[in-house]
Amino acid sequence: MSLRDRLRRLEARAARTPRAGKEAGAPPEGAAARGLLPAALEVRESEEEGVVARVSRFSLEERHGRFRLGEILDVDAELLGWAARHGGPLPPRDALFLDTETTSLGGGAGVYVFLVGTLVVEEGTAAVEQLLLRGPHVEPAFLERVEQTLVRRGHLVTFFGKAFDRHRLDDRFALHTGRRPLTLLPHLDLYHVGRRLFRAVMPDTRLRTFERALLGVERVADLDGAECPDAYFDWLDGVDNGRMERVFQHNLIDVLSLLALSVRVSAALAAPAPGREAAASGLLLLDAGDEERAVAVLERAVAGLEADAAGVDPDLRRAALELAADRQRRGEGRAAVLLLERLAAALPLDAEPLLRAARIAERHLRERDTALDCARRALGRLEAQAGSRAEEVRERVRRQIERLRERE
Repeated sequence: MSLRDRLRRLEARAARTPRAGKEAGAPPEGAAARGLLPAALEVRESEEEGVVARVSRFSLEERHGRFRLGEILDVDAELLGWAARHGGPLPPRDALFLDTETTSLGGGAGVYVFLVGTLVVEEGTAAVEQLLLRGPHVEPAFLERVEQTLVRRGHLVTFFGKAFDRHRLDDRFALHTGRRPLTLLPHLDLYHVGRRLFRAVMPDTRLRTFERALLGVERVADLDGAECPDAYFDWLDGVDNGRMERVFQHNLIDVLSLLALSVRVSAALAAPAPGREAAASGLLLLDAGDEERAVAVLERAVAGLEADAAGVDPDLRRAALELAADRQRRGEGRAAVLLLERLAAALPLDAEPLLRAARIAERHLRERDTALDCARRALGRLEAQAGSRAEEVRERVRRQIERLRERE
């Protein structure tokens, strides 16, 4: 069905109230038992002006995949602040984990946000509130209720929310109030952070892929996000087919995964595995401006430097180069050269580590023999490269070699 047809259906329903059905009940029987969802302490549902509101509370001892919900309280707020490039800490108790369902995956004034799911940690529980739009004609009341939820916390945590959820909600607010309240909130988008940290070991960067590989969450019979709009349209028509309840469950898994993924991201930044993960973490912190902590993590990265080109991805290569530069700045030229020699051994076709080692040995260590050896090996690697840029570098290295030989 085209978006135009969907909008016509929405207009036709504008003055109608959806019929209550089994969608308004608890999650499908056995969902928690199958491991899709942790067991809720309570589930309360109410009908307000423009809104069906459902609140589910979970003990912090419950688990979502591999992670206990209470682990969110142990994350490093400063690290998450650096990851978000916020300039300050992002305390987990101040976080509003947010996910939305919309009538289209596109944008524009005709796209409605019909379900807003949020999670906060309060009163020793993880509280999930899901607000369902009862129909387009009551959207102002729905948005007012959503804004009451937004002001409860100081920053957002989403997955791809900077590109999607935030804009879709702000578009609706702007249409009715002229304001864009979500833009004002600090925002940790786990999509961008997760992509930086884990892209080297992931086939793609979808939330489901992160869930399966990093969180141990395997969705079973989950409604695909692309099917959620039609389920909502059917619900507005009073069709009691159970799909709207599956939309609630889909959204609930999303917000629980935001919490668990925050824990995993924090762990990757605070104590990453040596090698690729540490390289990505250190570079993220370095680019965000936390140089001191970045250097410590980069040290962990190069501990996993492998003498095999297949094991040295671009992040690990850059991590070694950045760390060598840091050692040089600290006056540790010998340590910088040794690290560059390790990188050169791991990347037998890459001339850059040897070029840098030759420069440090000549200018800072005053070690002519070491500089000459590195420059000659670099030139050998450069000979296989084509293009005017490669020829310029070769000519520069030849001049360096001649200069060093004259000092014999």
